[in-house]
Amino acid sequence: MNTNPNDHVLVGFNMPDPSLQDGDFDYKGKPYKLLKIQSDYWLADPGKDNRPIGLESDRLSSNGNSKVFYTTKSSIETKEIKFLKAGDIIKWQFCAQAEYISNARVSLSLIFSENENFDKSENSNKVENENFGKSENPEKAKEENCNKSENSERVENESFGKSRNPERAENENCNKSENLEKAENENCNKSENSEKAENRNKSENFEREEILTDNIIISNAPESPGEYSGEYIVPLNTKEMPKVRLTLSSDFNVKVFVEWIDIILSRYIHEPDWDVSAHDCMGGIMLTFNQLDFCDIYRSDCLRNGYQKIAQNKSISFLDSTAAAGRTYYYSLRRSMDNNSMPSYPIMISKPDNGITLSPKNLNAVADNWEITLSWDDPNLDTQYYNIYRNDVASDQLTLLSYHAEGTTFVDNLPAKSIKNKYVVTAVDFNGNESPMSNVAEAKIPAILGASFSDLILPLKITPSVTENTWGEPYTLPRDINNGIEDNQYSYWGGRIVKEGDMYHLNIVKWPENSRKGHWAWPSSTVSYATSSSPTGPFKTIRELAYTYTKQDGASDDNLISKGHNTNVILLKNGSYILYTLVNSKPILLSSESMKGPWKYKGEMLVNAMGYPRPYIFKANLSAIEESDGSLLFVGKLGHMMKSSNGSLLGPYDILTKSVAENETLPERYRGFAFEDPVLWKDHLQYHLIINGCTDLRAIYLRSPNGLDWFYEDGFAYTPTSTIYENGRRNLWHKMERPNVLVDEFGRATHLSLAVMDYYKDKDYPNDNHSSKNQVLPLVVYRRIKKISEDEILVYYESDLSNDFDISTIIFGSSKAVNYGRGSTVSKMDMTSDGVVLSLVGDKELSKNLVDFAAKLIGKTKDGQLVVGYCKWQE
Repeated sequence: MNTNPNDHVLVGFNMPDPSLQDGDFDYKGKPYKLLKIQSDYWLADPGKDNRPIGLESDRLSSNGNSKVFYTTKSSIETKEIKFLKAGDIIKWQFCAQAEYISNARVSLSLIFSENENFDKSENSNKVENENFGKSENPEKAKEENCNKSENSERVENESFGKSRNPERAENENCNKSENLEKAENENCNKSENSEKAENRNKSENFEREEILTDNIIISNAPESPGEYSGEYIVPLNTKEMPKVRLTLSSDFNVKVFVEWIDIILSRYIHEPDWDVSAHDCMGGIMLTFNQLDFCDIYRSDCLRNGYQKIAQNKSISFLDSTAAAGRTYYYSLRRSMDNNSMPSYPIMISKPDNGITLSPKNLNAVADNWEITLSWDDPNLDTQYYNIYRNDVASDQLTLLSYHAEGTTFVDNLPAKSIKNKYVVTAVDFNGNESPMSNVAEAKIPAILGASFSDLILPLKITPSVTENTWGEPYTLPRDINNGIEDNQYSYWGGRIVKEGDMYHLNIVKWPENSRKGHWAWPSSTVSYATSSSPTGPFKTIRELAYTYTKQDGASDDNLISKGHNTNVILLKNGSYILYTLVNSKPILLSSESMKGPWKYKGEMLVNAMGYPRPYIFKANLSAIEESDGSLLFVGKLGHMMKSSNGSLLGPYDILTKSVAENETLPERYRGFAFEDPVLWKDHLQYHLIINGCTDLRAIYLRSPNGLDWFYEDGFAYTPTSTIYENGRRNLWHKMERPNVLVDEFGRATHLSLAVMDYYKDKDYPNDNHSSKNQVLPLVVYRRIKKISEDEILVYYESDLSNDFDISTIIFGSSKAVNYGRGSTVSKMDMTSDGVVLSLVGDKELSKNLVDFAAKLIGKTKDGQLVVGYCKWQE
C-alpha cells in the first residue's frame, strides 16, 4: 500500500504506536474466543450457527461458523479526522486465511447511519485493487481470483486422494486451543452472542452498508495468508465517519482468520508518497525515499509490531550498517516530531548470508536434582535457533537432543543419570547454515538411575523395519515402522494394549490422513480393532469397526457406529472388559467378554459435576480400574479421581479429589502445567498414575496407597526425547500424548504406549508429510518385594528376568532418599525357593508419614540390568 506523510490512519498500522481500533487484534492472553472481554474495539455476531467467536492467537476467527460478522464498536474517527469529505480516498487492506481447503471468503464494508444523505450514483467511484498473496499485477490478481473461484467449487469432499506431499508447513501457531470444549464455551458465550446478534438486527434498521469488497476468495492453508487491498472514493453528501464491518464465511466448518486490517484516509492526493525502497549493499542495507524533511527511521523483525527507532535522517537515503546477514527486516519511516504523520508502509528486505562462521561460546551446565540447565553466549548476529547435542550413554557419542531451541538457555529435562552428561551447542542461521560446535560442558545430576519413571524406558532394537522411507520430520527418522501401528493411509492416536491368550489386542483410534482438516479431523475419528503377536507390534487391523451398537437397546441415535475418541479399556477381575469412548462429547461405556468383541452398549456415564464450570473435564480422556469391591475408580482429564456414589456402572460418579495441578507434593514450578491424558493402573501393591503436560511437553508419574492420596515421584515419566534405539539414535517427536500401559498378571506395567506426532497439530494437512502413530516402548518391570522384618526383604524370583543381583549396587528405603543414592545397603544375599532374601544395614530414612507407605529398591543385576521395585512397609 502506498502512503504519504499526510495520510491518516483510521484503523490498524500506526508504527511505532499500537494499532488503532485494535487493527492487529492483539490477543493479550484474554480468555479464548470471548471477544466481549478480548477487545475494546470490536463487536462479534456469530450468525445462525451461534458458535462462540473472538480472537484466536491475535486473529479474528469465524470458529467454523458458516458466516460471522465483526463490527467496530464505534465510528473510526480520530482526533484529527472527525468528518469525511467528497473525494477523500479510503485505502483498505487486510490479511486473511482459511485454516483448511474450503470456499472461504471475506467481505469488507463501511457502515453509515441511515439518515446520512447519499448519492448512489457516486458509488461508481469505488476502486478496487485486490491483491492475492504476493501477486503484484492487478490483472493477474483478478485472474487468480477467477481461478480460485472455479477451483473452490470443485472442493467438496473431506478426502483428497492418497498421494502425499512432502513439503512441510513452516508457519507456527503455538497458541491454538487443543481441548475443543465446545459445549461449555457455547454456554458461557450464549448470552453474549445472542445479545450481539440482537443488537445487530436492531441496528440494521438504522444503518446503511457500503461494501468495499464482496466475498473475496481467500487463501487456504497451507498456503501463506493472503493480503487483499483496494480503494474507495468518498462520494458527495457523505460526511459522517463510518464503522467498519468484516464478514467471514466458509463451508465444511472450516475456520476463517483475519490477521490484521488497515484503513487509511488519503485527503491530499497530490502529496508525494513515501516511495521507500531498500537494497543490500556492502556496508549494510541502503534505504531510499521520497522525503526531504527530518524523518525517524524504524526497524523490526516482524511486519506489524516491534518497531524500534534506529536513526533520524534528513536526506533521501540512509544506510543501516547494523543489519545482520541472513536476517529479514522491516523498515518504516515517520516524520520527526510529528506523531500525527502517516508512517510509511513497511518494506521488507533480507540481507544475504554467506554462512554462519562463529560457534557459541562459554557453554555452561548446571545440575539440579534431575534437570540440567545450559547457558551460553553467541557472537553471531544472524542466529535463528540452536541445536543441542548430548553424549549417548552407550557409546559416549554426541547425538542430537533438541533442535530449533530458542534463546541462549536450555533445560534438559531427562539427562542421563549416574554419569556425567556432556553437551555441545551449535548455532543455525536463517539460511539453515550450522556453526561449528561450542566448547563441551559437563554436569552430573544427584538423582540416580531408577529414580524416575522415564528411567524404566528401554531402548528399541535395531531391526530391518527401521527406515527413513516413511512420513515425518527428519528428526523422527529413521524409525521402526513396525513398532506399534502406523501407515500412510491413517493418522493413529490412542488405545490400550491388552494381552488375551497368546495375542495382543488393541482398539485404536484413527482417522484418514487425507481428511480435510488434517489432525483436527479427530472429532470424527473411529475405532478399529487390531492385533499383534508381539507387544511392540506391528499391529494389523483385523476389523475396521471395533464395535457396532447403534441398533442395540438404549443406544441413542447420535452414537454412531464405531465413532469415538480417546478410547480406553478397563480390565475386570472376571476376565471381561469395559470400554470407555468419547462420542459426540459424551462418555459412553460398553462391555464385552473378549477383546475380540462383540461390545454391548451399556450407556452414558453420569458425573456429579455441579459447581464445576467445565464439566467436560470429567467426561473426556478418562482412565479407570476396578476396585476390590467391584466398583470402578475413574480419573478425569485433569486428574480428578471419581467413584460411583451408588456402585452403578453408569454412576452418577462423585468427584473425590482435586486436579493433579493442585497436588502439593509436586514441585511448585510444575503446578501450573496444563495436565491432561491420565492413565491409571494398579498392581499388587499400589496405584500408579501418569499424566501428560500437554503444553510443557513432559509427563509426570505419581503413586498412591489408596487411589486418593497421590505422591509425586521425582523427575518425569517421559518427554518427546524418550524414544531411543540400542545404537543411541533418538527419534525426536514434536509431541507425545495419550499414554497407556500394558500390564502383566500382577498388574505391573511392562510397556508404555503413546500417540506421537512429528509436527504441530495445526500444521498437519491432508496428503502432506506429517501424521501420527501409536508407539510402544518396553519398560523395566518393577520387582515384587515382600517385607520379612525390619532388616530383611524378599525379592521374588522372576522367570523372565535376571535374579543374579549385584548386591553392592542395591539401596533400599524411602524413595526420597533412594532416588538420590541414600538408604540401607545390603550386607548379604540368601537364595530361597521363593526368591532372594536381602539383609539390610543402615538408615532407610523411612518416616511414619503416608508418603512412605512403600519403600523403594534400586540396584542392578551382575550383567548391568536395572532393578527397581517397591515393598509395602507400613501396615
